Amino acid sequence: MPPTIKALVVDLGDVLFSWQPPTDGKVSKDLLKRAMSTKPWYDFERGTLSEEDCYLQIEALLSIPSGDLADTIKQAKLSLQPDGQILSMLKDVKDTSNGEIKVYLMSNISQPHWEYVQSMQWERTLFDQIFTSANAKMRKPDLCFYKHVLKSVGLSNSPSSALFIDDKLENVCSARAVGMQGLIFDNAANIVQRVQNLLGNPVKRGMDYLHTNAKQLHTTCTTPTHQNIDMKENFAQLLILEATGDKSLVAFRDYHLLWNFFQDQPILTTATFPNDYDTTSLALTILDGYHPPDVIAQILDASLANQSADHLPLVYDDPSRPRFDPVVCVHIYTLFHLHHRGHEMAPTWKYIVDFLRFRAYEQGTYYYAPPEYFLYALARLVFYCRERGVALPSISKSSTSTPSPNPNQNQTSNCNSFLTLLRTRCQDHLLTTTSSPTPKNAISLALHLIASVISGIPATNPHLQASAQRLRSLQEVDGGWPWCEIYRAPGAKAGIGSRGVVTGFAVWALRLMSEKDEHSGNWAAESVVGGEVKSDGSGWSSIWNWNPLSRLRSWGEQRRLKLSTAMAMTTGFKDMLLGGMTWTSLKTSVYKLDLRSIAL
Repeated sequence: MPPTIKALVVDLGDVLFSWQPPTDGKVSKDLLKRAMSTKPWYDFERGTLSEEDCYLQIEALLSIPSGDLADTIKQAKLSLQPDGQILSMLKDVKDTSNGEIKVYLMSNISQPHWEYVQSMQWERTLFDQIFTSANAKMRKPDLCFYKHVLKSVGLSNSPSSALFIDDKLENVCSARAVGMQGLIFDNAANIVQRVQNLLGNPVKRGMDYLHTNAKQLHTTCTTPTHQNIDMKENFAQLLILEATGDKSLVAFRDYHLLWNFFQDQPILTTATFPNDYDTTSLALTILDGYHPPDVIAQILDASLANQSADHLPLVYDDPSRPRFDPVVCVHIYTLFHLHHRGHEMAPTWKYIVDFLRFRAYEQGTYYYAPPEYFLYALARLVFYCRERGVALPSISKSSTSTPSPNPNQNQTSNCNSFLTLLRTRCQDHLLTTTSSPTPKNAISLALHLIASVISGIPATNPHLQASAQRLRSLQEVDGGWPWCEIYRAPGAKAGIGSRGVVTGFAVWALRLMSEKDEHSGNWAAESVVGGEVKSDGSGWSSIWNWNPLSRLRSWGEQRRLKLSTAMAMTTGFKDMLLGGMTWTSLKTSVYKLDLRSIAL
């Protein structure tokens, strides 16, 4: 984790203030730049040379008439404008930190020019202290100026707690050379985002984004000819629910048996769209207790009857669409295994293990774009097994073993062999990712971090920490993470994604990596840092203490209880009416029972 920031040190020209060189032709922009890079100009900024002598000496050096240079500088001063975005950011930093983060100005500026800036209308009181080259008799990028500032603000012994922002690389390099953190200013929007990502709490900001946009976290898709096509579908809502455990964030349709991907009219496909076992498996796994056991059994039986020639589960409940995907296999197998029927999916489990063993996921799958999703899908199998108290399925070296129908059999070997393979593949992918010239996007980073930590890679691993830092840097100003392609519609050549999903998984990943467990006081990531995850479940405590799934399970059970109660009461009321009870008496009975308390 980066050191705690205690001070923000900001440049004035081209950062806090913008200006434009005159275009009257007396002194060109390039010539003006040369003039401001001479020793006389530097001495003028240090306060050791008068303005008049400065212009005369530059005239002798560059043959620029001193009067023309003076007029050009005067016009340039008149163009100075404070940047509202930067000033607003500095105010937010002070307000949100309750003044604990100090803000300082450090500028190469002569005394006459500083006096002019002081006469302008801008929020100079934002700064706890102002350091000018004219007053200090030093200028950037001289190291002595930075050391002077650090000493003056009491940070000589902790320079890394100061963040320096300047538009010139040489100035930022000197700041870093004395131990400060440095950001090169390119534009206001980017620097605001980068400062927020360094100073803000990414988990809180991410959750604030999700709550601000609750129930509106819809999916968008892109095709070769169209961008940002809105799509209302259930799958993304379920993923957000899985990542956060917060049902107030999502809105999805309810189904008695098989679920459908779409909530509304299908787009980029046929007018009617079949129910599918992928969305259904996700829903029934996440919403534990949401459907009664007999309904789940019907769905599992139907899936067994809907398989390929290789005895692998198909996606759609439609014989005219014999689609198949490895990630879907994992989702469906997870549901079977959690209901102690994994042994009925032996060919599927063998296929999954081989797909993992031979790294067949490295280019993504038919429906899932990120290669990391397959690793995450297997990590969630581990996650749910631990949360539901179900032993992991076993594998052999040849991956030909059949999962035992007894969920408690060979628990130690199951855990060690499967987790070892998953952990190894997560490590392999981590090394591949860090050596790749193409940086990973936010969803790939988040999925891989979650899979890695759940599989048992220490969160202190420097490659994981680098990935977490990269993920934090991608957070946008509004607190959410950018849209990424998560799954796709191959027929329409469409990439499908949701900022809500990316943000939910980014928040989950960063909590696993760095957030303090609210219940036990332990660091969430420390639960798997000390070595292998043990078969008895020890070493997982703080991951599971705050995990989002326990809330979903209780919610699902409450919903099922309410549904059962409502159905029983409906049947009872019908019997009462048939038995001769008057409608008035029945209404009185309903009022006493208060059916509003069991509203679905």
